[in-house]
Amino acid sequence: MYNIFLEIHHVIDSYYDFDAIQISNTKIRIRDNFNDVTYFWEGYQKFNFDYNQIFYDNIEYFLQEYDAWEKTFTSQAGTVNEFDNENFLSFTTENITTFYSSKDNTGTNIANLFWDYVGSYSVANVQGYDNLKILTLDYGSLGNEEFELSVINDGKIRLYLLSSGTTYEFTGRGIIQYLKSSSLNDSVRNGGRKRTKVNRETKIRRNL
Repeated sequence: MYNIFLEIHHVIDSYYDFDAIQISNTKIRIRDNFNDVTYFWEGYQKFNFDYNQIFYDNIEYFLQEYDAWEKTFTSQAGTVNEFDNENFLSFTTENITTFYSSKDNTGTNIANLFWDYVGSYSVANVQGYDNLKILTLDYGSLGNEEFELSVINDGKIRLYLLSSGTTYEFTGRGIIQYLKSSSLNDSVRNGGRKRTKVNRETKIRRNL
């Protein structure tokens, strides 16, 4: 199938137009004429499409959906470590590489948080696991903390600190609404941002 023209009007990213060509019964090729980029899309039926996989493939954006993540559980198992004192995390919407950490007491109003640390973070795939990631928090000269990251529900995550054997649960506070009904400018100002393709390394899970 040829001569298909696709137009997209996005509330954040504005207008795009594509030439679309059907490659097979399940695959199409679309060409972004303005940016001179070609994409290949694989089609799936709803009954066999893995929505969970898409969610975990975009886990960085889930981490950004809340103004802050508050520590709401710490396991008895595990050795005492510096991260025991950190009760809030935040992952900036400006990029997928910057995080903040606070030692303020749990229950502190988000607006009153003092961010003790700012650093970079990365998320890696885990070989053989679709619903588990490795989250690395880089504190610069203070070193790194590496966690197994899993999602409990749409407002809670579990972090297992590999160095200490401690499990933490963090609950999202202050969900960020990215789409506003008023105007495009308001949408961008209140959190809209371009999503970029995430390229990750893959790690082998340690034997625990």
